[in-house]
Amino acid sequence: MKRKPTLRQKTTIKTALRQRLIVGAAGMMIAIVAVGLIYFNFFTSTDSKANLFEDGQVVQDLNLTSMCSENPALMRRWRVNNPNEFDIPVEWDVYPYFQTGLIIAHSGDNFFYTNTIPGSNTVRIRWQNENMVWQQKTKASSEESCSAQGCYATKVISYNPAKRNDGSTVPAERQVTNRALGAPEGDDALNFVSLGFGGEIVLKFASPIANGEGNDIAITETTFGNQSCNRYPEKVQAFGSQDGCHFIYLGEGCQDAQFDFGGMSWIQYVKLKDISPVNHTYNNDIADGYDVDGIMCLHGTSNGTANDGLVAGSAQEVVQYIKGTRKNGSEIHPSRTNPESALGIPQDDDLGVNFVSLGFNGSVTLKFDYVVFNEEGADLQVVETSFGAPNCQTYPEAAYFEGSLDGINWSPMGEICLDGSLDVGDGVYAIQFIKVTDRSPMASFPNSADAYDLDGILVLNENCPTSNTPNAGGNSGGSQRITAYDNNNVADEIAEIEISPNPFRESFKLGYETGSVNEKVTVRLFNYVGQMVHQESLSVPKNTKYSHEINGSKFPRGVYIVSVESAGQKQSMKIIKN
Repeated sequence: MKRKPTLRQKTTIKTALRQRLIVGAAGMMIAIVAVGLIYFNFFTSTDSKANLFEDGQVVQDLNLTSMCSENPALMRRWRVNNPNEFDIPVEWDVYPYFQTGLIIAHSGDNFFYTNTIPGSNTVRIRWQNENMVWQQKTKASSEESCSAQGCYATKVISYNPAKRNDGSTVPAERQVTNRALGAPEGDDALNFVSLGFGGEIVLKFASPIANGEGNDIAITETTFGNQSCNRYPEKVQAFGSQDGCHFIYLGEGCQDAQFDFGGMSWIQYVKLKDISPVNHTYNNDIADGYDVDGIMCLHGTSNGTANDGLVAGSAQEVVQYIKGTRKNGSEIHPSRTNPESALGIPQDDDLGVNFVSLGFNGSVTLKFDYVVFNEEGADLQVVETSFGAPNCQTYPEAAYFEGSLDGINWSPMGEICLDGSLDVGDGVYAIQFIKVTDRSPMASFPNSADAYDLDGILVLNENCPTSNTPNAGGNSGGSQRITAYDNNNVADEIAEIEISPNPFRESFKLGYETGSVNEKVTVRLFNYVGQMVHQESLSVPKNTKYSHEINGSKFPRGVYIVSVESAGQKQSMKIIKN
């Protein structure tokens, strides 16, 4: 059944990938009536704008482009660019045959398909301007063929479904992950995978996909029964990655959605996280969250060699610095007010001014190049500088921490006195910004004190499968916990490796959970310049949780890479010695 278009900001219309070819005069009349009804519904629907164009608002001309198609012999793909900041209903038809349809062109790029016919496959689009005068553009098809492998997701890296809105398990027939691969069908058939409320999936493309003008990927979601986003708000957050480990935040969408790569020149992995509101009524249906039909790239493939200069493992950008004062109200010394001193890996020493002083009630907001996901245990390590290594009782320099994914909406992360670790926060999936606000008790300090001195913030949990990740700027990180998963959905083939504590001081424990076979495990430890400083072999019995302690008391302070190799699989994790 063909879907009714719905209004959503920055999302694409649910257009079937196979438009019905209407032949004969009777068919033409049916199409005209159908388009008229859709127009009527658009202007009268309770979840649409009652008045599309405000007084004095000018409608800029739309643009029509013939795009490459996966199989031009069967289908042709078209792009309608709407330069306006509001939605516009657009009729389309294929000349001279009775093939017609309607899309709601949202601000930005919108796509639709037509059936291939003999001849030039010329398409006309029509819309009304602010004076309700019809405008039109015409374009012949280019017949260009896209690379099918490069334009769709081809592999499921991980899938973690959550529950339905009534707390029940998503039905097995809706957990078939390969339905998210290949070209999206865009119809009301069972050709999708459901994430559940709060579930997630990571998909990989066969080749890196390019960052082009405008949006770069289009996600097709399935919602049965012609439901608008207001009535059926199945929503998703999207993340992109070049290596499957370090992700950037692409944005949020409802049902069908498009996303831009921003400053990243290419990506090859897409992570989708369901954020559908579980308490919505969903027309009294039992809902199962975001339903992924497929992902299509919009600008083809990339050679994937560009270095975007992004750095993992620590904060890399100062967003805002609000300088406080000393206790006596005087200015902080200029040598201690460079907020960029809080970026990168902290020095954690008393060898100079390698920190930024917030001053009493001051703050600094930092941004990570990559998203910090909420993993089990602490996610961040905060390093503060107080000369002479005082304790919190004698020198209580303290700060309050907040996290944000978009730099607008903030969630509490807690307060730290001097050094300490932080969790992203209960109910928070990920952050990319962190705000540090001084909370030092003024009465406990001399008049010259300048409150909390931030040296840097380290990422502890990154779930990286390897330390040799591209575009990590030499500071690629690791994790406390890593899962090796071969995508066959076989419980015996999932092995979990865990390191704790991280950071450590004297020693740390390596935990290894095996499946149905005995494991031979080789453990190697490398310093941050790549020199191996430790190696040993372990025999781990099947169906067990094995724990092995490694003495690191003789290692200098710093960052290390722990490499664990077993049965041809190799995982690497970052660990820090304080």
